[in-house]
Amino acid sequence: MDGPDERLQGSGRGSDPERVDFQLSFFATEAEQIAQIDQRAETEQVSAFSFSEADWRAALASGSGFANGKERIAAYYAEHHSAKERTAFLKQEYGTGGQSWTFQDGSNGFLDYDARGIKLRSYPKGQEQRLKWSEVEKRIHVLIATGQYRDEAEQTVPTEGEILREKLAERGIVNGQLVDPEKLDSDPFIRQVVADAEATKETVSA
Repeated sequence: MDGPDERLQGSGRGSDPERVDFQLSFFATEAEQIAQIDQRAETEQVSAFSFSEADWRAALASGSGFANGKERIAAYYAEHHSAKERTAFLKQEYGTGGQSWTFQDGSNGFLDYDARGIKLRSYPKGQEQRLKWSEVEKRIHVLIATGQYRDEAEQTVPTEGEILREKLAERGIVNGQLVDPEKLDSDPFIRQVVADAEATKETVSA
């Protein structure tokens, strides 16, 4: 008759292949977890990096990357829209894309735009920082208010909105009002503008 010692020997753990596989699987998973932790730490370190205010000021003051984009932005801010409206406008004006970029210290990188905001990215270090569109709006607002958005040479060049307002004033429309009624009969352009304005009022009131 078998004794208790023999039963214990039969249930030894050292020779159980399933147990060995489990241990190997456990250690592999632990190694993966450590790798993930290291990766997260590296990501957090990159995301915590901040470029200088001078770098961001230069990037935001460069415009949207499209022709006359900077002038359109300045003109839109001059129209006294709300912060929410300005944020939506900037997101649409910049769109999705980017360009190569030279930082203040002479190093190179990229300036990217997408639905989440604007991102500065250094190369080859890979350091990056993103500003949400609401943050971009606030910074551009400050640059415009303090006269840092357009330099002196750019300020002497009228924006598209300023050119349009000048042309309208020459033809008798100032601040959306017809100041020279006689031109209503003699100028087809004025008649069309007045007709469009009336149609817009009817649409809004409907």
